[in-house]
Amino acid sequence: MGKAYMQNVKSFGNWTPQEGMLDTAELLLAAGTDSDVRSRDLRTPAHMAAHNDHASMLRRLARSGADVDAADEAGRTPLWKAAMQNAAEAIRVLVELGEGGQACHVLESWNSF
Repeated sequence: MGKAYMQNVKSFGNWTPQEGMLDTAELLLAAGTDSDVRSRDLRTPAHMAAHNDHASMLRRLARSGADVDAADEAGRTPLWKAAMQNAAEAIRVLVELGEGGQACHVLESWNSF
């Protein structure tokens, strides 16, 4: 692969896990991509995976050391994103991974819909 290509690949910024592309994530992570890279509004790949209900991607990101409890600039965590999308599998994985103090509050909000 060319150097310019690898520079672009070093960031999840040009690619988000919205399609659950585990093979692509593996390549990016192997190339040294930061699994906690942030967008302009401070969202992480975990936010996008949660939003799109990609449980396997969340597990892979967590294994690479991603902070699955990271908050974006509005204070929203991946669990919050998953709850707002009714993304049941993502919610299960994030709770299983032990997403911190917001879990009970978010799940209570989710159940009130």
